[in-house]
Amino acid sequence: MNGNPSIIKLEDITKIYYQGKLELKILKNINLEIFKGDYLSIMGPSGSGKSTLMNILGCLDKATSGKYLFENRDISNFSDLQLSEIRSQKIGFIFQSFNLLHNYNIFENVVMPSIYNKNNPFTKAKERAKELIDLVGLSSRINHRPNELSGGQQQRVAIARALINNPHIVLADEPTGNLDSESTSEILKIFEKLNRENNVTIVIITHEAEISKITNRQIIIKDGIIHQ
Repeated sequence: MNGNPSIIKLEDITKIYYQGKLELKILKNINLEIFKGDYLSIMGPSGSGKSTLMNILGCLDKATSGKYLFENRDISNFSDLQLSEIRSQKIGFIFQSFNLLHNYNIFENVVMPSIYNKNNPFTKAKERAKELIDLVGLSSRINHRPNELSGGQQQRVAIARALINNPHIVLADEPTGNLDSESTSEILKIFEKLNRENNVTIVIITHEAEISKITNRQIIIKDGIIHQ
């Protein structure tokens, strides 16, 4: 049993979508616990339910039934506003498509989420942004805009942005899906370093077995059912 405190615990989570009279059961009684310091991959093929699971983990969507405990607090019936506060203050997101704002430079992209976090004073956030940009090796590009960077460099910006509010957990959804093999290797080395040296809790959603192998814990999801 993991001796670290629990960050997320899902109990019998089910997600159902309805198309007219058709019922689509995407997640089926999911039970999953994620601990502080975990480096976890959730792997599954297209249509397995992994993206739906990621959206629920990230408080971007709500389960149809079941219990969601975030740091031992039941948030299953939280309002959209309450969930948005958890997202902004405690969860960092990294997406396959980077989701950077192309009219802003690297520094502005990284510091942007702090504007919406009342617990992260902007003066401190600006210093933190510079530190994170240095951490991902882009200090020399701090005033560049995303379209002046390679795909791997853009994903490094996205990693720095995900860390700006000192999140309790980082969710990375197919973070290397748009990258070549060299850039993929660079991004995975950053993840490993963040987890090993900074104890950042990281969950990678992927369909690639090679990506899954580098994490400390692996979970497979297939047809909406988790296999641990």
